[in-house]
Amino acid sequence: MRLEGAVNVRDLGGLATSDGRVTTRGIVFRGDNPRYLTERDTDVFERIGLRTVIDLRSEAKRGRDPARPLASCVPHMLHVPMQHAPDSDDSGTYVVPDGVSSLEDLYVAYLCHSGEAIARTFSVLADPKTLPALVHCAAGKDRTGLIAALVLSSVGVEDDLIADDYEATSINIPSLIALLESADPIAGDHLGHLDPELLRADRHTILSTLSWLRSTYGSVDEYLEFCGVADEDVAVLRHRLVS
Repeated sequence: MRLEGAVNVRDLGGLATSDGRVTTRGIVFRGDNPRYLTERDTDVFERIGLRTVIDLRSEAKRGRDPARPLASCVPHMLHVPMQHAPDSDDSGTYVVPDGVSSLEDLYVAYLCHSGEAIARTFSVLADPKTLPALVHCAAGKDRTGLIAALVLSSVGVEDDLIADDYEATSINIPSLIALLESADPIAGDHLGHLDPELLRADRHTILSTLSWLRSTYGSVDEYLEFCGVADEDVAVLRHRLVS
């Protein structure tokens, strides 16, 4: 989506499923932090009829935001933090957790410790009163990328297309860094010191993460069941997100 205050927002619609259908546009969006959205941007979301924003960031990162532009036009602003370790809550800046040496390590940590948040997210998305919805984190790459992969896989989108969606973030990384450097110097400075590998959005990362998930839990559906996602929520989401 062409916005002035966010650079990594897109629709999860328009992707083919394994049974020959297509994910519906205008239902679920994924994105980076909407903190910097302009009035013109919020007008876009008002026209879409956005009803819910799901913020996956930690409490500390969320607390650094003095304003939330979408709060004025979106009825449901929900905080559903994903964690990379039990009871984790980072400093609110862009730092790499201890013991994490690759994106795959980070994603596995999120999958192991964020089951409750994942179940809550699916429950919200399965509620027709909450759609259309925007799911976001800070960059719209890691936590958001995992949720997008789980949602798309659960409704029948195959891994190669999920990887295409994940990798689409890669062309937005320079713009994301530039936005943060101008709007939030602290965050921009931390991003500038990160290992460049951790800023990548290579399709192999999400493919290897999905492979790990299946080898560990058997399937995406079995992982979701392990997290406490209700079968009914998955069924409802499939019905609403696939046309």
